[in-house]
Amino acid sequence: MNHTNWTPPPDWHVPEGWINSSYGNDTCPSWTEENTGRIVFVEYPEGQRECAGLSQYTVYAEYGTDSHLFETDNFDALSAYLQPR
Repeated sequence: MNHTNWTPPPDWHVPEGWINSSYGNDTCPSWTEENTGRIVFVEYPEGQRECAGLSQYTVYAEYGTDSHLFETDNFDALSAYLQPR
């Protein structure tokens, strides 16, 4: 999938300290936290998602892992989850 035509959700902004780690073969764009390696995938809006049933925002401990740490369709919930602990 080509992410160059991806339009971010209206509430999306890249968290401070995160870098674009999108890969063309992924189903959606992603960003990685430099310090921890956590990665957040930002899916396309409902109705445009390549994989039905996915939440708009999914956080993994690192790239390539199958189990996720957190998922939501709510940006505020994602922001709260990503806050430094």
